[in-house]
Amino acid sequence: MIRALGALLVVAAAGGIGHAVTENVRMRVALLRETEGFLHFAAGELRLRDTPLPALFAACAHRGGMLSAGLEHAARETARGKTAEDALAPLMGKLSSLCGGETAYAFSQAARAMGRYDSETAASACLRSCEAVGEERKRQETRLREKGRLYGAVSLCLGAMAALAVW
Repeated sequence: MIRALGALLVVAAAGGIGHAVTENVRMRVALLRETEGFLHFAAGELRLRDTPLPALFAACAHRGGMLSAGLEHAARETARGKTAEDALAPLMGKLSSLCGGETAYAFSQAARAMGRYDSETAASACLRSCEAVGEERKRQETRLREKGRLYGAVSLCLGAMAALAVW
């Protein structure tokens, strides 16, 4: 009885390890989804309402999520007179470290356009960046489906082998 319980715990622990390995990709997908939502929201606000950048960033920060602290910082900095590109630099660093350079580059293109050009041009840049981030999100979701199954199956098999070896 105790051996069976021990074997069950070993298999469960191995399954948990497989789940933990895929957690990084899950977090990346969630961050990309949130970034895509922010860019889409920003494009709409810039195009339809011509919202000032501090108010735009503050409204997005109040929605919560992984970007909220960076957007709150950007709202304060743009209210003080910094450019959107400078104010969003910490967020670009976070995106670069977690999601890769392509995502950070797409985000930086939108940030660069936000303060320099008219609202329509900035909204178009946000939509182009939103498309690029959406493509990256789809790639990461595919990777999550493929690798998640693989890591889960391998970790459960290794756990079963370890449980049999201990038995």
